[in-house]
Amino acid sequence: MIDANPGLVRRFVRATLDGLKSAMADPKEAGEIMHKYHREIDVDIAVGEMRKVRELADQPGAPLGTTDPGRIRKTIDIVGATFALKKTVSPTDVFAPGFLSD
Repeated sequence: MIDANPGLVRRFVRATLDGLKSAMADPKEAGEIMHKYHREIDVDIAVGEMRKVRELADQPGAPLGTTDPGRIRKTIDIVGATFALKKTVSPTDVFAPGFLSD
C-alpha cells in the first residue's frame, strides 16, 4: 500500500492524526463518543485512557505522530520480552517515516 498509493496513506495518516488531536483536546467528549458507538466501553475509563494517550503521544517540540527509531526499538524489545515473537522485528518493519505532511 505504501509503495502503490502513498497519497492515500498520507491522507489516512492526516485524517487519523486530526481525529487524535480532537480527542486529545477534549478527552471527555472522546470518551462519550466511544461510549455512544460502543456501549460496552465505560465513559470514565475511555476518558482516562484518552488522557493517558495524550500523555504518551505528546512530545514537546515534535509534531504529533513523530517518533524515532530508538523509541520504536524500545517498544519492540518490551513486546519481545513479553511475547514470543516468531521473527526478529526492526523499527523499519513497523514504521514508515515521511507521511506526516505533504
